[in-house]
Amino acid sequence: MKNPQSIRPVGNRALILIENKPAKTESGILLPENQETEKITEGKIIAIGSGDRIKKLDIKKGDKISFNKYSGLDYKVGMINYKLLEDDEILAVLE
Repeated sequence: MKNPQSIRPVGNRALILIENKPAKTESGILLPENQETEKITEGKIIAIGSGDRIKKLDIKKGDKISFNKYSGLDYKVGMINYKLLEDDEILAVLE
């Protein structure tokens, strides 16, 4: 796979571009992973399947969402990380 357009979610799934949080501050201080705060991850919807349940969520391409770090299937295209999530794995739309 060369690009995310080669991944088309089917059914009640969505393809998410994972937004990585910076591992260090602007001044160069390394930030440790906190087990409690790192369980929830954020990402941007790249593509949405055509299932009935995911349509009811009223989400669209480009929406920023939150989801559990350990949910879904991981995909890596080049150096970019994606997740393929089921409709019930999307926790919230962030506005």
